[in-house]
Amino acid sequence: MFKPNKVVIHELQKSPDHAGITWFLSDKLAGVKPSDYISLEKMIRGFDREGVFHGYFGEPEINPFAASFKSYFTSQKEDEQFVAFTKEVVPQLNHLLDKKHFARGGYYVFCEYEFENNKGLGIFLVRDTEGTLFKVDDKSHSFQLDKIKYMETDKMAMGCQIDYIKYRSEGQKCLAFTHNRQKEVSDYFVEWIGCQNRKSGKESTEDLYKLIDAIRDELPINPNTNEKVTAEKLKEDIFNLVESEQTKTLDLQTIGKHLFNDNMFFLNKARAHKIEIDSSFKLHKSTFAKYNLFDVKDDDLGIKLKFPKHRFGDRRTIKIKNEGADRKLIIESPSLIDQILRRLEQMGNE
Repeated sequence: MFKPNKVVIHELQKSPDHAGITWFLSDKLAGVKPSDYISLEKMIRGFDREGVFHGYFGEPEINPFAASFKSYFTSQKEDEQFVAFTKEVVPQLNHLLDKKHFARGGYYVFCEYEFENNKGLGIFLVRDTEGTLFKVDDKSHSFQLDKIKYMETDKMAMGCQIDYIKYRSEGQKCLAFTHNRQKEVSDYFVEWIGCQNRKSGKESTEDLYKLIDAIRDELPINPNTNEKVTAEKLKEDIFNLVESEQTKTLDLQTIGKHLFNDNMFFLNKARAHKIEIDSSFKLHKSTFAKYNLFDVKDDDLGIKLKFPKHRFGDRRTIKIKNEGADRKLIIESPSLIDQILRRLEQMGNE
């Protein structure tokens, strides 16, 4: 169950066409009613929908935000201390925004919360937008249309979560950021928070392998084939999909949509199993292949074989007979036989 404990909102007033920054900094916590919880929870859950990447705080000695957060985290965490912390870190954005002519105004929402047996701090950049309100005019006994401004809480411009349990355990990646298509916005937000040491492709690839093994008994029917998916087949499909698209980047939302018609499949499973994984990363192919693929060759014979691990062993497609001098590699594949026979026939006619 989601529960916001403290919420503070500050407004940045800046036009992308003009230099200069003006802040409206709140002096007190925002008044949050139970009916507002759903909007705040949407922002927290929006991390999964938008996709995430993880990282560490920079050293407090050289990172102003990290130093301010450490001071607050080790305090009594009273309401006044929370407000003071947010008012201290927001102006740290000035030197970043001043040189960014593209930067726009918006609301910086700080929400300290409890969610799924954990505590954390969410920091969100939210824009406002214009809408239309139907308003009853009692005199004319009719509806009038009024323009209103409201915050699009389900469409964050950028967001960061700080996991309190991981922060307390030094050495863990306690920061999670939403992916943002506007790279400039992502860059200054990440620089402000002070994210260091994002996960390498090798680490993320190992996380993916760990996730697939964790959910091997929960894999559904593939809607494209109507067959039960195995962990080994899933690894093969992922590798082949990346190979066929000739891309170094693996996007779990795209693959979830392609394989299971559910773009949130992998991210929801990762959250359920408490496996921290970036939603998009460069697949470390040699790491993935090390766990999943055989890639062997005989230079003397001029034969090269590359096949997934699950094809090997007793009662499988590829078998080994290793009894003294009787050593054989047996491949049972009618498709390969047909291909070789066709090729032999073509060569005989050439």
